[in-house]
Amino acid sequence: MGAMKKVFLFLLMLLQLLALSASAATHDYIAERAYFEDASNALTLDGVKNKPFVPFSGMLSKGYSKSAFWVRLKISPTEQSGVTSPLVLKIQPTYLDEIRLYDAAEPLRLNRVVGDRYPYANNERKSLTYDFLIPARSEPRYVWLRLKTSSTNLIQISVVQAPGALDTDRLLEAVSTSIFSVLVVFLIWAFLQWWITRERLVGVFLIRQLLGIAFFVSYVGYSRILLEGLVAPQTLDLALSFFVLSSTTAALWFHGEFFKDYLIHRWLQGAFTGMVLLFPLEMLLFASGMLSKALEINMIVVMLSPLFMLIVSIFAIPWNKLRDSVSVLPRRYLILAHAIYLALTTTTALPSLGLTPGNILSPHAVLFHALVTAIVLVMVILYRAKRIEEKRVIDVAVAQQNAYNERLKREEQAHFLEMLTHEFKTSLAVLKMALGSVDLASKEGKYANRAIDSMNEVIERCAQVQALSDNQVQVEFDEIDLVELLRGMVLATHASERINLEYKQPVKVKTDEKLLRVIFANLIDNALKYSKPQSIVNISVIASVGDVIVNVSNVAGSAGMPDANRVFSKYYRSERAHEQVGSGLGLYLTWQFANMLGMQLRYAPKSNLVEFELCLKQSA
Repeated sequence: MGAMKKVFLFLLMLLQLLALSASAATHDYIAERAYFEDASNALTLDGVKNKPFVPFSGMLSKGYSKSAFWVRLKISPTEQSGVTSPLVLKIQPTYLDEIRLYDAAEPLRLNRVVGDRYPYANNERKSLTYDFLIPARSEPRYVWLRLKTSSTNLIQISVVQAPGALDTDRLLEAVSTSIFSVLVVFLIWAFLQWWITRERLVGVFLIRQLLGIAFFVSYVGYSRILLEGLVAPQTLDLALSFFVLSSTTAALWFHGEFFKDYLIHRWLQGAFTGMVLLFPLEMLLFASGMLSKALEINMIVVMLSPLFMLIVSIFAIPWNKLRDSVSVLPRRYLILAHAIYLALTTTTALPSLGLTPGNILSPHAVLFHALVTAIVLVMVILYRAKRIEEKRVIDVAVAQQNAYNERLKREEQAHFLEMLTHEFKTSLAVLKMALGSVDLASKEGKYANRAIDSMNEVIERCAQVQALSDNQVQVEFDEIDLVELLRGMVLATHASERINLEYKQPVKVKTDEKLLRVIFANLIDNALKYSKPQSIVNISVIASVGDVIVNVSNVAGSAGMPDANRVFSKYYRSERAHEQVGSGLGLYLTWQFANMLGMQLRYAPKSNLVEFELCLKQSA
């Protein structure tokens, strides 16, 4: 709340400075104002002097028109107040194309014209406004101005003493510089924010701010001062019109992106897209020489779009679906922001369209609009970013707590599995001792002994999977004789007579013997268990230069051929494989351990032959 108060105090101060700059002169020497609309654009001064002029006060606000407007000003006498120096005729705003002065008091000074299509040197004083110097007279007199512009016919005229004009200039320069500085700071902040987050909404705001600053520089008149003699005035005039159209489009683009978080209906979102797509139409009118029509369409959009956004904010947002969303503003803040936006744009748009008369602040409304909208949007983005960051911090804390809880749970499971494994193995050892009195050569004895061994294998594999999950598997590389290792493992099996080991020469490999034994034990056990009864399991060792391939194959039994896409998956067992005791972990462990040792394990079935290939590297 403290930051909000500071922002509003700053805005109030700038508004007071704008009002002060607009009324800084102690006395305006214009006694009467009147205008005449020349629809033919062909009348000269002599042709309009006897025309019926329409009186007006304050600003002339005639909207977008193809006509030329003649303004007749009655200047009060000045000698009686002791004023002998020239008076300053000041004209605002500075986006007007052409203003010509006709002063009967100086008949020899011809072709006095200012505007954004003419050099800055035509200005008779160095100022951010258009200025003419006119002589002071002791009697009332008339001067005429001819206004012709493709922009809105919105003009404010005053005739003041030189000291008052200087005060007005200095205040306007101070306010303009302050606003420009704030806009640049926001631009730099937006760039840094986008660079860090790469968030699309911030990126669109960055583009909007960049075009807004370009428009501001052109509107205030900085560009015609700084680029005098470098860029033609006509080019700067076209650039200003382009920035007017493009900055409005960028603002609509930003609001369209902004409302995406609010889950508004698709056709409402499409309305934003439609308003943005008016830009190509406006540019086509621009290129066709119909600039005034393009600017009028743009101003109508400027006037109506904030009203549309306010209505959407009040009536079209499903707030019940956004309760847990952190990227949206609370409803009251959203409505307040768009109400402010509507008030500012209305203040600018209605006089520009000629729908309401202007006032002393109207020429500065665009400046204040640029500043306030930028501040409001930055505050919106900051609020949004703060909520997102708070959510991220909470999510990280929750994730860390969940990870901690999961680790505790896994440790507890590991301790439980360790205890369970120990108890199962002890019980199975006792059971095996109890079977010592049974004839193990009998069918029943062999069956019981094999069942005990199978249960031991299941328990051992569960323990190995747990160790693998907990990253407790240690790898130690030693040079071993691969053939001797396989021969020993074949002889240790319960059905060594069914295994055919083929090799041509001893082969040395450098690897972890313990893990390699697990790999071959699983492959051999898998082949014996799921092969056709009494069939031969073939193990071949094929050595080439630097490489060794160990091939383990068997004829598929009643379990059928395993699924090639799932054979190494954890807990995978085909439906008919459940006739045998197993856990579905053997081939999964084999695949994992092979990867840990830098080996390649492939399933290469051939017809009804189940075949696995393990590729190793020979030791140097």
